[in-house]
Amino acid sequence: MRRWLAGCLAILAVLSMTAAAAPVSVTVRGDSVVWTDAAPYVEDGRTMTPVRAVAEAMGLEVAWDGADRRVEVSRTYSPESSLYQAELQSGLREYVAQRTVRMWVGRETYEVVNQYAVYDGRAAVVSRVGESTGEMDAAPTLRGGRTYVPIRYVAEQFGYDVLWEGGSRTVQIVTQLTPGWSYAWSIEPGGSLVLAIHTPVNVASAEITSVTVSGLAGSATPALEEPGEADLARIRATAGESAQLLDVVRLTYPFAAGSSYVLSFSLALTKANGAAAEGGGSFQVTLPAAAE
Repeated sequence: MRRWLAGCLAILAVLSMTAAAAPVSVTVRGDSVVWTDAAPYVEDGRTMTPVRAVAEAMGLEVAWDGADRRVEVSRTYSPESSLYQAELQSGLREYVAQRTVRMWVGRETYEVVNQYAVYDGRAAVVSRVGESTGEMDAAPTLRGGRTYVPIRYVAEQFGYDVLWEGGSRTVQIVTQLTPGWSYAWSIEPGGSLVLAIHTPVNVASAEITSVTVSGLAGSATPALEEPGEADLARIRATAGESAQLLDVVRLTYPFAAGSSYVLSFSLALTKANGAAAEGGGSFQVTLPAAAE
């Protein structure tokens, strides 16, 4: 019996070690990244990937500054392919002509440098440079002469969402989706607010996580309640019977007739591609005065 138990424990130990050592895969738009002399690894719950192989699979350029221990990932855009475009008062279009992400080994902060250009339909002229910084949950590292980074912070800057598939231990880098949704509300003076998120675009699910009411008496964040049938009927009358409701909440607050309020809400979203996102909004309401 003891030999059988010892054998079982040994098998479990081997299986556990095998599972722990299972390789991590990365796909970009469904295509697997091929590794040559370096491969991703997981440490402290964070997946670190060789930056050059993954960045080049995303169509990006990679440069290494050994003296500064800095990696730069960049992409040049045309007016049609840019991630950002804006119409100027002059009628010209401004767009991001080049974006560069800078990361340093051992540093959890990174920089994003955008070079903007103005396009008149015939030629592009550099207009300005904008810089911003961000925080990562893991610092880039050097292993075997290769730079490893938490790739999410690179991918998201260049129009990708990053997903983790735990069963196959796969990092999935997919085209970034912009979530779209509408909201509807109904208020009863002295009673309740019913708020709904509906009519999704690129959204699989949404949850209203908080609602804050601001008025003359200050701000409050009442507890969210489950809506009843009457609440659902009220919101459908506002949003329309054909609206696809993602989430509906009810809250109790002493809304006073004739008073104005600003309502702010926060959302937890899941995009249609499976990526998590946050959202929210605010609106002002002035309730009609009470009838005399």
